[in-house]
Amino acid sequence: MKKLVCLVIVLALSAVASADLIAEYTFESGATNSGTGGSALDGSLEGGAVIVYDAERASNVLSLDGIDSFVDCGNNTAWDITSQITVSLDYKSTGDDGGWDPFIAKGDGTATAIPAWSDGAWRVQLCGNRLSEGLTGTSRGWLDGVTNIKDGAWHHLTMVYNGTSESLYVDGVLDAQAASGGSINVNEYPVWIGSNYCNPTRFITGLIDNVQVSNVPEPATICLLGLGGLLLRRRK
Repeated sequence: MKKLVCLVIVLALSAVASADLIAEYTFESGATNSGTGGSALDGSLEGGAVIVYDAERASNVLSLDGIDSFVDCGNNTAWDITSQITVSLDYKSTGDDGGWDPFIAKGDGTATAIPAWSDGAWRVQLCGNRLSEGLTGTSRGWLDGVTNIKDGAWHHLTMVYNGTSESLYVDGVLDAQAASGGSINVNEYPVWIGSNYCNPTRFITGLIDNVQVSNVPEPATICLLGLGGLLLRRRK
């Protein structure tokens, strides 16, 4: 079984390496970006955001206090992803989050926009205790999952938009999907991990690791990575 898990992870990592992985934050060296976007997408720890060692994962992770902590990854044209996108991350809840606290967001628009909130872009967030996403400009525009991810366990979370559908995955398993189309909006807001520039009162309470943003859809790869990671953690 262990050999099979290792093979799954090697195949999945090979697929990711061939994709255009714009941003990757492993938090082993602060909030530096190891994706193709380079140091221009390096993040800065804000408020109470800190890097801590997680014994369960045997690696460093981002710890967010739910009060004022987030990572500011700036506003760079590399974040202007319009046609296809995959966002994935690992998350463990450690407190009581609100209804729409964001894991990572490039704004969700402002009430003064006409029509309201139309100047958002893309975001992955909580909806109560479930995974949710928003893609301003697409024909669907949003999607909510069904699985409880605020149970104190680590979960691998993924949002995929391939130009014809929006999908959410939890631990490598499809959690929600809907038909969609069109282009994702572009705006001037910075990308924040753990909060949202347009709603700076919303903060994640928990641990986050392995944040990845790609401008290609990778549902099969994401499923393999999520399943492989889960199996390895269970064997420890």
